Amino acid sequence: MRKKTIGEVLRLARINQGLSLEDLQQKTDIQLDLLEALEADDFDKLPSSFYAKSFLRKYAWAVDLDEKIILDAYESGSMVTYDEVDVDEENMGRRRSNRQRTSYLPLFYFCHIVGNHCLCNLLCLAIC
Repeated sequence: MRKKTIGEVLRLARINQGLSLEDLQQKTDIQLDLLEALEADDFDKLPSSFYAKSFLRKYAWAVDLDEKIILDAYESGSMVTYDEVDVDEENMGRRRSNRQRTSYLPLFYFCHIVGNHCLCNLLCLAIC
């Protein structure tokens, strides 16, 4: 089990999404200085606890995080606890490319060339 601060989790999620702080500002309508305060765990710079929760919820939504986990960590004053998962990056991309695909294109052309035969038309409609 590893632990990170709320700000670290938010910042890493933003980076993983390929978003700059300016992108996030446009997406969430949260001022840039307040986004920086969230990433720095400087919640005292926020107007109130209500706004902190609202901003954390918006930020989590914008970077596809579970807002409940972030809000629970904020309310309990604790760090976010998570398990690391090993990812085999080398085989991830290959898995998708090795997938066998069935091509119905030759059958479609056959039905198209043969023309108005009912069975071929039904087959083409069923697969297309």
